Amino acid sequence: MTKIATLILSILCLSIQSLSSQKTTLIKNITIISANAEGVKNELGHVLIESEKIIYVGEKMPLVLKGHDELDGKGKFLIPGLIDSHVHLANTAGFNGQLKNKYPELVDAYFEQLPRSYLYHGFTTLIDVNNYAPHRINKVNQSLLHPDIYTCGNQVQVMDDFMMEMEEYPINIRYQSQFLHDTYNKGIVFPDSIDLAEHTPKAIISEIKEQDGAGVKIAYEDAASGLVVSWAQPSKEIMTELVLEAQRKKLPLLLHAPSLEGHQFGLETGVHIFAHGLWNWSADPKEYDNPNLTGEHKNTLLQIAQNQSGYQLTFRALLGEKDLISSSFSTDKNLDHVYPKAYLTLLRTKVGLWGKKKIFGRSEFLKRTNPEFYHALRGKYTNER
Repeated sequence: MTKIATLILSILCLSIQSLSSQKTTLIKNITIISANAEGVKNELGHVLIESEKIIYVGEKMPLVLKGHDELDGKGKFLIPGLIDSHVHLANTAGFNGQLKNKYPELVDAYFEQLPRSYLYHGFTTLIDVNNYAPHRINKVNQSLLHPDIYTCGNQVQVMDDFMMEMEEYPINIRYQSQFLHDTYNKGIVFPDSIDLAEHTPKAIISEIKEQDGAGVKIAYEDAASGLVVSWAQPSKEIMTELVLEAQRKKLPLLLHAPSLEGHQFGLETGVHIFAHGLWNWSADPKEYDNPNLTGEHKNTLLQIAQNQSGYQLTFRALLGEKDLISSSFSTDKNLDHVYPKAYLTLLRTKVGLWGKKKIFGRSEFLKRTNPEFYHALRGKYTNER
């Protein structure tokens, strides 16, 4: 109990500002929630804070000198700080590049609100596994109240990988990037002007350490996404070397691999953490939306569990897309507590619904790029929009 985090949920109307005072603060009659191996426990108690540090938590009223501040916690709650281990802080939720360029003042308001929004929901620690943007993170860290932030530095990419292809990076940008040279992929040739010694696993991991990375992130995508593979994938050999180098530097390696093949690739190469669960079920379009676990799926997941590998389910990755196409989500009053008013107002307009249009446009994209996959799935659904 003495290690309970210092966050008090602002949704419960406790004044955070008073807690930043150098004076002693006593919170009386508050419900204290804590968890350990025995389960979740709650009790009515008192909390004493001195110079922003909790020095007492318990059921008995502590002895306090006069001159302290007091807050009545009746009907309110104190919880340990939550950790979100998979966030993309540089993303501007609901905004695409066009909106970010057109409304820079709203982007600034969004990032000013960002740390308070996480604290509002009890998150005192965030791990950014992608979209490394030190200028954004440094600005968040300069806020009076903000969560602790850890990053994975720049995401590791082999030349011509999934992200480079999907984002259509021009060749000069690809060559200038902090790419990992996959020496086992003989199909990619580099100009003599590139010093490939700067793109070895050792060089890449050293760069991430210099970026204060708390982990290493790399992606593996395959045909289970419904797309015809036109991009390079890291070889098992280079991936194994990268994992070993990360271990030498005492960094965990996270693999974005939301498919069965990707999970098996991660097992074979010894990755430490799977950054997503299985949402791309099968590369076979006839099995893509089969909800039943096959023996191969079960064995793969069981082996991951037996290895005690880290596993981030990231439920909201897909449920967030479901929210985008829901007619009621944008009117959810809870959004008023996490978005600036003007920002939220724009998201509720026609121009702010670009994400919904993009999702509904995927079927035409698949019809054009992978007709076999498209027709195998479309026959099961009739309400295409």
